[in-house]
Amino acid sequence: MTFEELLDQVLAMLQRRGRVSYRTLTRQFVLDEADLEDLKEAILFAHPQVVDEAGRGLIWTGDAGAELRLVVLPDQYIEIQEFAKTA
Repeated sequence: MTFEELLDQVLAMLQRRGRVSYRTLTRQFVLDEADLEDLKEAILFAHPQVVDEAGRGLIWTGDAGAELRLVVLPDQYIEIQEFAKTA
C-alpha cells in the first residue's frame, strides 16, 4: 500500500467513526513510530477539519454530513475536496 492509499483509508475511517486513536491506527495498518508520525503530520497539515486529541488520537471536526471525494482533473492531479451530502 502506498502512503497516499494509507492516507485515503485513514481519512475514510476517521470520517466514518468520528475519532480514531493512534493505537488503533498503529494496529490496523501495522505502523511503526516513524510511519505514524508521518501520517499524523500529513493529515493535520492538509486537513484542518481533523485535530489531535491530547496526543491520543485524531478527531474529525468537519461537518458530519460532509464527505471527502477524490477529484481527478485532466492533468491527472488528484485533489481532495469536501462536499456536503445531499442525500
